[in-house]
Amino acid sequence: MKSNLSVFVERWLAASEAGVWSFLFLALFILFLYVVQLGVLEKSAHKYAFVSKNETRYLWYMSLCLTLAITFASCFWITNITSVTLNSHLYGIGFISMIIGISVGYSLYAVINFYYPYVLEKRLTHMRFRPRLSPKNGHQLRLLTEVEEDEYLTQEMIADENAHIYDYDVWIDEDTGEKIIEKYDAHSHALICENCQFRTLHDYKEEVIHEATDSDPGMVKRYYKCSYCNHKEEKIATTAPLSLEAESEDFMSELY
Repeated sequence: MKSNLSVFVERWLAASEAGVWSFLFLALFILFLYVVQLGVLEKSAHKYAFVSKNETRYLWYMSLCLTLAITFASCFWITNITSVTLNSHLYGIGFISMIIGISVGYSLYAVINFYYPYVLEKRLTHMRFRPRLSPKNGHQLRLLTEVEEDEYLTQEMIADENAHIYDYDVWIDEDTGEKIIEKYDAHSHALICENCQFRTLHDYKEEVIHEATDSDPGMVKRYYKCSYCNHKEEKIATTAPLSLEAESEDFMSELY
């Protein structure tokens, strides 16, 4: 007849194995959900915005699941190779597994927080500037330079670019004159911190200094903080008059 300790160890092992597979499955489901949401987006600008806004967050969810899966796996593996004779041994195994999980979790945290922004920036750059083909005739489009594109932008769009609020890319088919204008949020991803040189500078607050009117531009102050060295910066930007903003919204609605 099995002792109470043997029964408890069996349940302990079963719970650990279930934890491993459950959190691994959840991590894969999160990855699948992300890929599906990205796949249904057709326009490059929409994909860019989705990746910029959501990819790091999904990585955090996956890393948490992987951390818990590794913690349970450590618990299962150590219990299997250890001769458990006392309940206190199981508590010790649980403590060691927790330490392993914390170490793995912090390592993933460091990679995602400090290294991955560079990877994400390269990925976004490739996504934004990869060659475009016309959806109408399949011709390859040419990306206009900053000087050339001003001819196709409204005054409000140009003001947004000067204030580093939005960036606009203009792709044109030189044979037919067809044009595609894509809009990108200029401060949706991390900037390089001037103190530590990591791409870990995020804006966390915005203060309106002067409200825009129909004829006059506005002014805002943005506050930035580095998630690595806690360095703080402030930047002042101007916003376009409301009349130009309305004109730009009408213009973009015609394009999309």
